[in-house]
Amino acid sequence: MHLLTLLFLAHLTVLHAGSLSTMMEELAKKFKEETGIEIKRRAGGSLFLANLIKEKRVDWDIFFSADYNITADLKGTFCDTFYTFASNKMVIAYTLKSKYSREINEKNWIQILSRSGIRIGRSNPELDPCGYRTLLLIEILKSKYGEEIANKILANSSEKNVRSKASEIANLLEMGELDYAFLYLNEARTRKLRYLELDDSLNFGNLCLKDYYKQFTITSKNGKVIHGDPIVYSFCINKNSKKREVKIFLEFWEKHGKEFIQKYNLKSL
Repeated sequence: MHLLTLLFLAHLTVLHAGSLSTMMEELAKKFKEETGIEIKRRAGGSLFLANLIKEKRVDWDIFFSADYNITADLKGTFCDTFYTFASNKMVIAYTLKSKYSREINEKNWIQILSRSGIRIGRSNPELDPCGYRTLLLIEILKSKYGEEIANKILANSSEKNVRSKASEIANLLEMGELDYAFLYLNEARTRKLRYLELDDSLNFGNLCLKDYYKQFTITSKNGKVIHGDPIVYSFCINKNSKKREVKIFLEFWEKHGKEFIQKYNLKSL
């Protein structure tokens, strides 16, 4: 086969968390410029993508997850190892169109989010780590401030305000269809949303608070108990992928990975 044809056909299939979409879009462009290899991307909730992998319903070479526990769960059957590369934080994002946007601050946000008529968005905890981290955050609020006010906040983020991934919630927030949203810091900054930073006891962003976070749990619909944990991103390689392009990507990541991580508001590990 002609060399130019081989280069044209060369590609990698990369699955990635929705919160990495902007970063991965630019990374794919730079990767193709440097190597001639196309990255075919598919974004989604990390749990959703992992389930596709487990059910063998998707072709993939590399999987970037917003929770290292998800790639750890794939280890052995679907990948040989996984690599952690960044951390993140939970924040409360909003816009100038949000109710009480000129009033809310670090001291009163709990009271404002519990007010009647506030529309709070969150992602689906069965599909997306940001979703189950939001519910874990609510559990911490119950412990710190009482069940009554925490349950009011949860009621304001009812099922009608739930979407499959956090990026869809961010879209609704930008359109004014939500007042507030539980999102990641990198997503809020990349989209230039207003946001409130949360205390480390709530934001799952402090790696030193692992033992504290793990005290809090939720149970998924399938009965799996999910513990609080610091937010750590990871990626893994399909153990059945023999493409030379994978090795080329790893060399590219070694060279440019931290540059992209920092540019798109993640904290490099």
